[in-house]
Amino acid sequence: MSKIRNAITKIHNEWRCYCERKKLKYTDFSIISNNCWGGLIYQKFGLQYTSPTVGLFILDEDYLKFVEQLDFYLAQPLKFIDPRMSKHYDYLYREHNKEITYPVARLGDIEIFFMHYHSKEEAERKWKYRAMRLNRHRLLIKFSQRQSNTTEVLDRFAAIPLRNKLCFTPLLYESSRCNFVYIEALKQLNIQGGDETPFTLEAVDICEVINNLKEE
Repeated sequence: MSKIRNAITKIHNEWRCYCERKKLKYTDFSIISNNCWGGLIYQKFGLQYTSPTVGLFILDEDYLKFVEQLDFYLAQPLKFIDPRMSKHYDYLYREHNKEITYPVARLGDIEIFFMHYHSKEEAERKWKYRAMRLNRHRLLIKFSQRQSNTTEVLDRFAAIPLRNKLCFTPLLYESSRCNFVYIEALKQLNIQGGDETPFTLEAVDICEVINNLKEE
């Protein structure tokens, strides 16, 4: 019976993804994200991952550096470190009240936390493979303000010279250079933790966002 249930579930999920995918004008877009949001969007449409930023997170300040100089950082090698050597170790330990057991790597002067990977070998292999798939011509740069709480961070994100930027923030902020979306739930999520995806998908029509991506 379990095999039958699993088969039915698989068929249902594939049909749901197909119906969602039919709403898109194209499916060759890439998403750079500071957390797991991008991977969940690929899953929503049943698409292969065309971005290295899947199943991981980058803290706000480091993420801004990353997208401000995207080509530079993507050209840097990953250098895995003992998680206890992370410059963010104390912060993450306080947040989660437990040791970091997933791979942590430096990419130049920023750090990447491969939360959903079992080994540094897996993390490095998939990072490289997915970075090669990146479509730089149809690219969405997405940022959720999770650790920082200042408009200066949003100013920096707005100033990044890329055309397709989407930011979810718990602050009221407007700019003609970027789509800033106020998410009140982030105020609490940023204290207690949790998945922002359901709240963000209520706030924006992700199909419309993707269909209106401008070519870089």
